[in-house]
Amino acid sequence: MTLLTWLNPDFVESLFHNQRLTIGQVQECLESLYPNARGLSVRSLKRYMQENDIYLRSSVSDEELREQVRIATMEVGGVLGRKKMQGYIRGKGVAASQQRITALQQEIAPIYAENRRKDLQRQVNPQPYYAPHFGYNIHFDQNEKLVEFGIVFVIAVDGKSSFITRGAVMPRKNNITIYQLVYGPSTEQYGLWDQLIADAGKEFLLAEFVQEYMKQLRIKPDGSQSTRDSFRQIRSTQNNRVERLWQEVNQMVGYPMKYALIFMEMAYMFDRTNPRGDESGPH
Repeated sequence: MTLLTWLNPDFVESLFHNQRLTIGQVQECLESLYPNARGLSVRSLKRYMQENDIYLRSSVSDEELREQVRIATMEVGGVLGRKKMQGYIRGKGVAASQQRITALQQEIAPIYAENRRKDLQRQVNPQPYYAPHFGYNIHFDQNEKLVEFGIVFVIAVDGKSSFITRGAVMPRKNNITIYQLVYGPSTEQYGLWDQLIADAGKEFLLAEFVQEYMKQLRIKPDGSQSTRDSFRQIRSTQNNRVERLWQEVNQMVGYPMKYALIFMEMAYMFDRTNPRGDESGPH
């Protein structure tokens, strides 16, 4: 779908190439120039750039790029190759060619580079993750191990600390219930997270909408306004920060409840197909 068709591609390109602005800075500039315009998010701007063949040009010096690659390597380890490293530092507003990045990676962390060449680094550190502080990412996920009994677990987890900010039990996945019992209380007590991460399920759409609506209120520790996407949808298997907690939740809560419910059903204490206990069902 074509976005921001009213924008002049030449003007947008000049902001990048003549004024040397980052994507986040261009987005802020356009918002100040067109305060009543809708859809001026970093995400829509990236799509607009792809549709109009607008690319960032490298204006960073070798020393600046070396420092950014060094910091990124400290943050996520040695798993990132040249392509993913390029995307990682581009998200911070630094554009550089893969050739320059490869040379610096070999200089800064030669062991990591050699391990990647031998495909060993992925086995040593298979799940790189980085969150610099509490409130950087909040991860949402649901657990449907007991959905056949009308029980669904939903939790929210801070990415830095793995602290469960809120959890709720509901008969089925529901946007309003998740917002009222999980997202709303988490935000009210601990503040607005910089980014919400969840799978592509529709049950999180209300929380994501409110997160996007309040994106202008996100302030970084240095006092500046955040330019990251307000939420991100990923595959459930990639949402590792929260996925890894389900094993413990299942062990301590989910499986004992399931065994008890199965025992009760086998003892004719209730019938899942007749939850109201009508006379026509088992007694």
